[in-house]
Amino acid sequence: MTSNLAYDQRMQRILRCLYYEGYHLKVFSRKTADRSYHFSPENGNAKIAYEENYVPTFFQRSWLFYAEYNFRLFFKLLISRQNIIYAVDADTLMAVLCVRWLKGTKFIYDAHEFFEQSPEITGKKWIQKTWQVITIAGCRFSSLRITVGNMLADLLKKRYNKDFTVIRNIPDTAVTPSQISSRQKIIWYQGVLNIGRGLSEIIRCMPLLPEYSLILAGTGDIEDQLKDLVKKLLLQDRVIFKGPLSPAALIEASKSARIGINLLDGSNRNYFYSLANRTFDFINMELPAIHMNFPEYVMLLKKHHVGITISDLNQQTIINAVRSFENEQYYLQLVSACREAKVDYSSRTELLPLLQWLKKEFSEV
Repeated sequence: MTSNLAYDQRMQRILRCLYYEGYHLKVFSRKTADRSYHFSPENGNAKIAYEENYVPTFFQRSWLFYAEYNFRLFFKLLISRQNIIYAVDADTLMAVLCVRWLKGTKFIYDAHEFFEQSPEITGKKWIQKTWQVITIAGCRFSSLRITVGNMLADLLKKRYNKDFTVIRNIPDTAVTPSQISSRQKIIWYQGVLNIGRGLSEIIRCMPLLPEYSLILAGTGDIEDQLKDLVKKLLLQDRVIFKGPLSPAALIEASKSARIGINLLDGSNRNYFYSLANRTFDFINMELPAIHMNFPEYVMLLKKHHVGITISDLNQQTIINAVRSFENEQYYLQLVSACREAKVDYSSRTELLPLLQWLKKEFSEV
């Protein structure tokens, strides 16, 4: 995986579940400078129940990083013993495919997103084409394909002519939410700080929401640009960059917030069909949120009215959405809907298709 496991809650949940099922785990992840928090399946640092293997790279971005990472990962996997490889997203497929062809090792492909349509590479034709070829091969030779939502599963099936099993990003640990009376006028965002996530748009709204603060928990490609924008608008005292936080710290820091935001650029197909990790985290925190009126969020909010949807990222649209939460009776209804929705979602149930597939595979070994 190219992400930092310490902050990748989806992979933490999957690893934790596999660990409790008795599987021996080896994790190959990107070596980064930030190792201030270290994940273990028991949420503590005392016991590490998986083999951790870092993949150091000289390059840290662009196609050079992905090429070097996969080159190094290939040799690590080649000399490592494994029964099944779990490929986290398309950016690990080059190495995994080579091992599959040389050693015959079966692998699972977990598509967190429609990678070839991610905003970072949209418009870069030869880069997109390269990822298309890699992903087509990955889908063809993988033994099981997983993704995060029904809409994305349908899209990927049409694109690659292979079925995808849906495993949503449902928290496996119940959270004790904050008292509503203790919640302040804080708008909360958690996730990577990348293009297309409505972050510059919400920052530009802040001068017109003078009683609100905005907290951004995460890091990413446009972090410096966002900080420059905050300085330009003289918002340093009301827009706070928390950086990446461990899951426990994330929950604690969010308890003072009143509104979650999940703003996305609908012109990008990857985002339009997404079901972001933070969606279920907000529900687990009992934190009403603003989502886009994209298919997955519309379906979710029809079943559980845990927030509102907006149709665009225009300034007045966002401001009106934030103001709508000021109706206390309405806000209490949203919190109550979050509480009810938590009962419907079980991480264990969500992971059953993966566990059943693995059980079948290992029974044949």
